[in-house]
Amino acid sequence: MEHENLKISNYIESDIEYYPEISNNSNIKAKKGSLLSWALIFLIIAIIAAVFGFSGIAGTAAWVAKILFVIFLILFIVSIIKHYI
Repeated sequence: MEHENLKISNYIESDIEYYPEISNNSNIKAKKGSLLSWALIFLIIAIIAAVFGFSGIAGTAAWVAKILFVIFLILFIVSIIKHYI
């Protein structure tokens, strides 16, 4: 059993060395593919599709943008509440 724990700890240490952001959670930043950026991308797609008369695509893209934005807001509010509790 101790031999298995040694293997697991080696993997954890190697992951921390390979991914230094794991060891320091205070510097976590939003990644390029964040939820808010995807919502903005779908919003832009909806606007462009609406300008060119593609109402079906525009409606779908706007709906996806709204859903992603609402999810972002919910997660943002939850993270603020968890931070202060």
